[in-house]
Amino acid sequence: MRCFSIRGFSCAFVTLGLLAVGPSGCSLFGGDDGDPAPGNGVTDLPTGESPDAGDSNPSKNVTVVGTPDDGELTEQFGVFVSARGSDTAEGTRRAPLATLSAAIRMAKSKGRRVYACAETYNENVVMEDGVPMLGGIDCSAGWKFSSSLRARIEAPASPAVLAKGITKATVIGGFEIVAPDAKHPSESSIVVFAINSVGLTIAHSRLQAGRGGDGTDGAAAIALTPAGNPNGADAEPSHTCGAGQCTTASSSAPGGNGTCAGAPGTTVSPGEPAVAAAPTTSRSKARRPPSPIPGRSAC
Repeated sequence: MRCFSIRGFSCAFVTLGLLAVGPSGCSLFGGDDGDPAPGNGVTDLPTGESPDAGDSNPSKNVTVVGTPDDGELTEQFGVFVSARGSDTAEGTRRAPLATLSAAIRMAKSKGRRVYACAETYNENVVMEDGVPMLGGIDCSAGWKFSSSLRARIEAPASPAVLAKGITKATVIGGFEIVAPDAKHPSESSIVVFAINSVGLTIAHSRLQAGRGGDGTDGAAAIALTPAGNPNGADAEPSHTCGAGQCTTASSSAPGGNGTCAGAPGTTVSPGEPAVAAAPTTSRSKARRPPSPIPGRSAC
């Protein structure tokens, strides 16, 4: 028999080394990990049994080791819960509570286990140290453990089950636990979140996570365009005339510093001056100066 099974992606977040998951040789209710069906409601007590059998302290410890026998399915050992019950009830088979959370609180105060009918519970559950929670009980057939049934937790938020500081032997057995899909970007879907919980064991149960949220979109790229004064100034000719001759030369001013528009850019060096043309001699008119050399910028 497999004592623990997982279905879904990233379905259980635990603190490594602190959660015991189905130790070798564990057994709970017998059977395998096939898909169970939910129960069909609560029947009355078996003939001859009293609903007040839990008035005295349990003769055995509430810790579950192996498979509890049907003789332990009494008020002496556990608090009973059914989705058809009421949280103002006594937590007995005849008057079960309605939520696992209320059953855990009552079981903690009385030193007992939680016995859950194989029905669906729409709630988040916080485990208590030393309070076992056992599902897979057929409440329509005389309150018996069934290897083909599991109680189902459909949590409205993540984590579906929280276990914090569980140091005493505490078992979750006979459950199918389902976490919802993430509702916001980058949010996770978490089934069981266990912190510092060396005493926690999950057996004969199925954990199923929902879909995690997509990551947040990245920022759009910024387009950069040249700006400022990327080009050098126009060259200016100079003339020297005398004795019937004119000598013409040219020079240019440096280009301005280039900048980038759209985002902070990097200031680059000024443009280089134009190379002066070699002096020429003309008896008629000055030669046209060369074109300027532009400055440089980088984006």
